[in-house]
Amino acid sequence: MKATLTILCIAVSGMVCVRAQVVTLPYEEQFEWQVKQIDEFIDRFNNAEQTPIRQFLQKQYAIEEINRSDLLMTLFNLQKNWDTTQVRQFLHDVIKVPEAPQLHFLDNDWYAELTCSGLYDNRYQDFTLILTIKANAETGASRWVINSVSADFIPNTDTTAAFPLNKIPATQGTRTLNPASFGTDFMGLVRAMQDRASFGNYINLEVADKSVLGFFNLLYKNQLEFRQVSHITYHFLQIPGWVFRVENFSRQSSNSGWLINELIQVPEDKKPSYKKANLFLTQH
Repeated sequence: MKATLTILCIAVSGMVCVRAQVVTLPYEEQFEWQVKQIDEFIDRFNNAEQTPIRQFLQKQYAIEEINRSDLLMTLFNLQKNWDTTQVRQFLHDVIKVPEAPQLHFLDNDWYAELTCSGLYDNRYQDFTLILTIKANAETGASRWVINSVSADFIPNTDTTAAFPLNKIPATQGTRTLNPASFGTDFMGLVRAMQDRASFGNYINLEVADKSVLGFFNLLYKNQLEFRQVSHITYHFLQIPGWVFRVENFSRQSSNSGWLINELIQVPEDKKPSYKKANLFLTQH
């Protein structure tokens, strides 16, 4: 089984950059290796005991002990050339430190970047939404909220919403964007962006700026119609000194699903600049 794992991993040797070998496995095994959802990515990254890939390896190959480094490498897009020095350092910082950092679904410091489109001024326009998970400290209930918006068509003027947005709390019993929305690629946003009575529930009111207010004002006035989410990128900033981006690769391969496609060394004191430049966050 070690050989099978090695085939699927980057050969972090003395070469500057490498590309993974192309391996053909039965469809059933490809499906088992696939990282199907972002919560499965988080569990595999954390080396959690009850993950689909561990259960498969234990059942199919009677493998009980699996090297975490090998599993982490299966979370990389292996059809891309990687700087192996950088990858080795990342693995060291995740695995070899006294308190290995982990990812948690309710963390504040990971973000969903959604490339979307909608109908504005009788033309299709692209725009970007940045979402995070927000938990209720009292009830523990969580939901996705919009932190920032990037859209060229949002007017620089008239950003005062036609409703008292900054005074509307997220009220229990009303509609919210379910924490499991990632499982349907945030299709629920189409309906949510028509739900004017619950707009306050879909926004992180603690950080909403003029772009967010202007965006929802256009929706409120029926000047913008939200149509679809076309692409999703997740940004993870929890690992000290690092940022990595995860995207979905739908292909007939064991190395498919939600995979790391970009790895960037970012000192902790520079992460606010990363958020401003890449996530349009100015109040973090």
